[in-house]
Amino acid sequence: RSRQRLSLLERRHDRAAADAAERSEWVVLGRQVEAERQRAAALEAQIADLVLRAPTTGVVRELDPALRPGVWVGIRTQVARIVGPESADVRGYVAEADMRRLEPGAPGRFVPEDALLAAIPVTLATLGRTAVEDIDLAVLASVNEGPVEAVPDGRRLKAGVAVYRATLHADAAAPIVTLRGTVVLEGRPESFAARIARQVVGVLIRESGA
Repeated sequence: RSRQRLSLLERRHDRAAADAAERSEWVVLGRQVEAERQRAAALEAQIADLVLRAPTTGVVRELDPALRPGVWVGIRTQVARIVGPESADVRGYVAEADMRRLEPGAPGRFVPEDALLAAIPVTLATLGRTAVEDIDLAVLASVNEGPVEAVPDGRRLKAGVAVYRATLHADAAAPIVTLRGTVVLEGRPESFAARIARQVVGVLIRESGA
């Protein structure tokens, strides 16, 4: 509708420039044309912001089942998972008790829930410094039969226990699927008798980009 109004104003503006009888309106129409152009550009920018675009190429493997026409989502809301062949990451959560014995660079292995799949060597890349409030990896939430205690709060899943976000990189080829499992990492030993294996519950994601 804005574009139609702009087209009409532009035609009137062009006629006014050539018609002596309407020449007095030429300046006024010119201002209206410029205002309508700015309005049309602003509306098109708003429409463009409503289009969901993935930052990388790939295939949609997980889509938020709550999505439907008319539902508004925030700019930081994860609505889908895009996966591809370029790289594989493991994203998950670490229990508070294991935090002080882990540091980036720690080697380990991702063990899929599916016992028929082989373990995949991984390296701890990042470790959150504060406990998460929401469990945004819904597949790991207890309400979805996952290992992380979560409490539904509207469309959110609030963490029921203190857990910290962890990201790991796969050091070997991984299946082009999303897998749930457990990561066993080598942590700094507390004493000669203490265990040094630390666990991360997570999902392995094959995706484009980092």
